[in-house]
Amino acid sequence: MNFILWESFIDCLENPEGTKNYINYYSVLTLWLRNNKHYFSEDLFKKNRLDILTNLNPNIYVIEDPGFPITSELQRFERNKPKNLEVFAMILGNRLWDMVTIRGKACPNCEGDEMRYLLAEELAKKNKKIILECNSCGWIENIDGTSWEGSDKVVILPASKNEIEKLLIS
Repeated sequence: MNFILWESFIDCLENPEGTKNYINYYSVLTLWLRNNKHYFSEDLFKKNRLDILTNLNPNIYVIEDPGFPITSELQRFERNKPKNLEVFAMILGNRLWDMVTIRGKACPNCEGDEMRYLLAEELAKKNKKIILECNSCGWIENIDGTSWEGSDKVVILPASKNEIEKLLIS
């Protein structure tokens, strides 16, 4: 793990305004990632959804309770320094994903995690639909519980509360 990169990350977490609330925390992390993107390969950014997560509006997507205490984030990172850039990107991607994905029902495939509401947009058709994905096993299904068969030309984004309401009502 690059020492300069790690120190700059810890420095950004030491600002108390950054952990004042989840929107601030999300904003601090994504700003830091955009400013340090040159340390990460494009593939690593995409693999961990950082390309998507760094471009979301936190005021629309960050949820009220992502399920972790924001006040202990600095200590958590200081105790658990990642051994390499790949692990660091994965940790950051998972933490940001937790802050912007709304939990749904329990996963019927692994029963080990709650599924998250996502918005799948088919690029060719400009068709949008709400799907559910398990964070643990990767199972993806339609709202009606059937297995989702997406194409390779689909953009997957977190679904905001407004998008969920709008697409489920129509």
